[in-house]
Amino acid sequence: DKSGNVLKQGRGFFISENGEGIGTYGVFENAWSVQAIDSKGKKWNVLRISGASDMYDVVKFRTDCDKAKFFQTNNDKLTQGTALTVSSSGKPQSVSIKEVKEFKGLPYFTLDIPSDSSIMGFPICNASGAAVAIIQPSAGKDKNNGYALGMEVEKHLFINGLSAGSAALNNIHIAKALPSDTAAAETYLFLLGKNLTDTLSYLTGLDDFIKTYPDRI
Repeated sequence: DKSGNVLKQGRGFFISENGEGIGTYGVFENAWSVQAIDSKGKKWNVLRISGASDMYDVVKFRTDCDKAKFFQTNNDKLTQGTALTVSSSGKPQSVSIKEVKEFKGLPYFTLDIPSDSSIMGFPICNASGAAVAIIQPSAGKDKNNGYALGMEVEKHLFINGLSAGSAALNNIHIAKALPSDTAAAETYLFLLGKNLTDTLSYLTGLDDFIKTYPDRI
């Protein structure tokens, strides 16, 4: 929290060598700082939030790790019976898909393993070791089956010009990344400056903008 007390713990994984990762939204919600800790206890600070969805319970973030051990991602279509592996800090766990459905436009999988809170947020990998889905909590009372959301969700985790009004982002009190497009970045900063509900993101965003687009100042 704002005083530095640990509020929550959860799981996530890196998706790029430069320290970009995916985690569960519930861990980041209302947080003022987050640390990523690997299985050996090494720690990195989360510097920017690159996208967030409370509906999908997923956050994309960037840390100060400059050489991360990461998972390639893959959006190939998965079908019933596909054999996969849950990649965790312990022994990899074999899993297969029992059912494929759609949740808000994204593939959602029922798995042949029990729902287990200790693996929520871990990636599910294909035979090549690429992350194809993210373990999710059960939406109901069914604990006999596990569930996972397709990695296509990553495409929905971004910041655009209108993200200044996003409740999911504003409920995370960590600086946000600028949109990659110049015009969108200007719109984002303008809207942040109008409401100033996220002063930290406005000030860090302004500093990032000056460094990235000095000719626009």
